Amino acid sequence: MDRLIYVAMTGARESMKAQSVVSHNLANASTTGYRAMQQSLLSAPVPGGGLQSRVNVVGGPGSFDT
Repeated sequence: MDRLIYVAMTGARESMKAQSVVSHNLANASTTGYRAMQQSLLSAPVPGGGLQSRVNVVGGPGSFDT
């Protein structure tokens, strides 16, 4: 698979996960004792040949806002 397609796919997947976290937080905003979830993302360079500007999106572990 072309690396460019993989980079686009991982970026879209992590964006969908982030949107899911936001919708989950909004749905539970008025729940007593609920702590908001956070999504952290990191851009990591893709090693190997090709354009040097390609990056991969890496999803970090979610955390709770205290």
